[in-house]
Amino acid sequence: FKSAKLSRIQLATGCDFASQYDDPAYNQIFLRFNESKVKVHGSQKDKSKVGNYLIDYVGETENSIICMNVNRIQACIKSLGCEEVILTFDPENPTGLTIKPANEETLYTEVFTSASVPQEAQ
Repeated sequence: FKSAKLSRIQLATGCDFASQYDDPAYNQIFLRFNESKVKVHGSQKDKSKVGNYLIDYVGETENSIICMNVNRIQACIKSLGCEEVILTFDPENPTGLTIKPANEETLYTEVFTSASVPQEAQ
């Protein structure tokens, strides 16, 4: 995973939607990137309670999966007042994810959150 640009509103909505399906013991959601869409879903052991939210994106990914604490990513996304965000990884900090506005003229520049180690709920 290098970077991905997507709608901040859709990402926030997808995270809110996926949070309904996360296992309360883990409080994690997954962002699964394929060729042109990212699937956002909760880490629910009970597969009968699965919900997915699909978002279009542009970027350099190779079928990547990101596991995040749902509260942390929601707080980061909602703190930015912009239309689109760019998610990037710092190769020197593989557990860190930077979320910044796609428009360089936006007042807020970036927020940082950490990726989570997936728990057994996947």
